[in-house]
Amino acid sequence: MKRHRIIPLFLIPILFSSLTATTAYGQNQLLRELAKEDQDQRRGKKIERTDEERVNSVLSLIGQGEVKTPEDKFNAALVLQHTLMTFREKRLVGTSPDNYLLAHYLFKSALEADYQDARYLVAASIDRYLMSTEGRQKYGTQRVINQETGKEELVPIDRKTPNSERAKYSGVDLHGLQAAALLSLKLYSQTFNISLVLFAVYDLVPGYLIIESRFVPRPLGMFLVLAGVGWLTFVWPPAAIALASLILPFGALAEIVLMLGLLIKGVDVSAWDQAERACNPGDRQSQRRPTTGCTGAGAAKARRCIQRRRAGPVNLFVIRTIK
Repeated sequence: MKRHRIIPLFLIPILFSSLTATTAYGQNQLLRELAKEDQDQRRGKKIERTDEERVNSVLSLIGQGEVKTPEDKFNAALVLQHTLMTFREKRLVGTSPDNYLLAHYLFKSALEADYQDARYLVAASIDRYLMSTEGRQKYGTQRVINQETGKEELVPIDRKTPNSERAKYSGVDLHGLQAAALLSLKLYSQTFNISLVLFAVYDLVPGYLIIESRFVPRPLGMFLVLAGVGWLTFVWPPAAIALASLILPFGALAEIVLMLGLLIKGVDVSAWDQAERACNPGDRQSQRRPTTGCTGAGAAKARRCIQRRRAGPVNLFVIRTIK
């Protein structure tokens, strides 16, 4: 005969309360509210309570022993790490840097209780404390705006910290950052060479069109073509480096000459109109008249007119675009 274990009814409330004690124990609504306000303000929402007021409330709750569960510790530290900062002797420091250190220990305690959201903030809070007190950081989480240049900069990193520890908390691999920076420096010269080859195409095409159009002084086109040929040497960098003292000044000179030529001389509109009149001696029917059966100078002149009529508008459009 099977035996069934019967749990006395009076033990059920005790078991239920033991299972839910941790959850109920951690529902500190004020801490949750303060942490939510902190994050909402970071997102640009208008909040009545200031950072200073929230920090004071959290410190009061800590003094009363109300910060007990991992969630409470996380919420309290989230507020404390935003203690006000100010500039002293051109360095950003906290008005109460000990709050950052307290936030670090709270985050660390929450992480040890498997509250994974605290992992990165363990590193960020101690970095903020060290930045405020010593002007350095361990994990590479803090950036500041340089007050003189206006650019964002990484706070100096203490290289004594093992890279494995840095990657564990902050996910910042210092060796990887250094390798990426070195790669960027190496790629810069190569990509710059490629850009100059593309710039050569820019010089060659307008230069050719200027020479063929005959409505802009031809020397301008010749200057551009020669400059384009010079930029093409960057296909083979050793040759470009050897001739750089000639290529760079001549390339700049060609651009200046083109600019001044278009400003001073400009497009020869009368030559354009004359070519149009030569290509249209009579009515519209003359434009459709075939030249295949013509001979002598008249046929050659007609062919030149047709060639000019076909190529001229395109060239003039490009020239006007450049101008």
